[in-house]
Amino acid sequence: MRTRIKTFLALVFILALVVSITPKAWAAQLDASNETGSVSLLTIRDRGKCAQTFKPGMPTLNSISVYLGNGDGSVTLRLIRVASGETIYGQAKGISSWNWYTFTPDAGSVAVKAGEVYEINISTGSNTQWKLGSNGYPNGMAYYPDPVADEDFYFRTYGTPASSPSASPSSTPTTSAAPGSGIVGSAPSKNIDTSIKSPANLKAQDVSDVKKNEPKVKLTWDASKTTDIENYRIYSKKESADYALVVEINKDTKEYTDAKVEFDKAYTYMVRAYKGNAESESSNEVTITPKKESRTLKVFGQLSFAGPIWKQWYFWSLVALGLALIGFIVWYIIDRKKRKAAEGNVNIKS
Repeated sequence: MRTRIKTFLALVFILALVVSITPKAWAAQLDASNETGSVSLLTIRDRGKCAQTFKPGMPTLNSISVYLGNGDGSVTLRLIRVASGETIYGQAKGISSWNWYTFTPDAGSVAVKAGEVYEINISTGSNTQWKLGSNGYPNGMAYYPDPVADEDFYFRTYGTPASSPSASPSSTPTTSAAPGSGIVGSAPSKNIDTSIKSPANLKAQDVSDVKKNEPKVKLTWDASKTTDIENYRIYSKKESADYALVVEINKDTKEYTDAKVEFDKAYTYMVRAYKGNAESESSNEVTITPKKESRTLKVFGQLSFAGPIWKQWYFWSLVALGLALIGFIVWYIIDRKKRKAAEGNVNIKS
């Protein structure tokens, strides 16, 4: 009996250690996000709709997180495929103080088409329930009550890569779109109009969140001196690849954070203004390599330092190690009592 207890407790100890230090390779990965810019409130008058579109880089979507708070205590989120108008899934959630709130499909995940446009649609009883971004991701839409483009709220989407997991999807998607078409992944336009002044003083900054395993590059630039441009186009290339369009961004914006990059890979960026079918000459080029100095393990799916404590990797590590310690103490007490009992029996017989 004593041998069985020792064996059982040893197995519990080993299992606890494995759980506390082993990440799950299939954990959800950050796919698309907008977390930059102002933190002022986004106030709308049509409470039935505030929308943000995005293009997933992964074929499976596991969850959507939106930064919400205050309000009347509840919101309803729907994920809509823009091309067909189909609602992929919907979920209502109670909210309280300002925080990231995560919406997860009942089945745990849904299939999406990488590169297609999807809409995060939110309805609520309150008109001040979001933090306002600064066009960090294109095609947000608030209603005042008329629709106003590029009013982007803070969001994150998490997905599962098609093959072996990586920290984030490539920033250079493949496409057959014509150069200068404005479609993500397309090459820079060959139709250059020198009368359109190019953006200047492009700078890149590594703003990666190492603790959350989220590489990011923040870009800033000086506006084009041509006042009637339509928008800006940000192009990047990874390592030795060719330039491809990352995003088309509002002309009143002079910064963008690229979250679709990988650690320890070199990225070169340039920005162009465009009008009609023509683009300006390129801005100056900047090259940057997001660095990962340490690694935070992601256990039990999507974990971070935000949200409930039971979602934190360190919480479960402490629980596992605590169970192992309790198991050892129980074994030690039982073993000590049995040894004393055995010694007492020997003394009685003698």
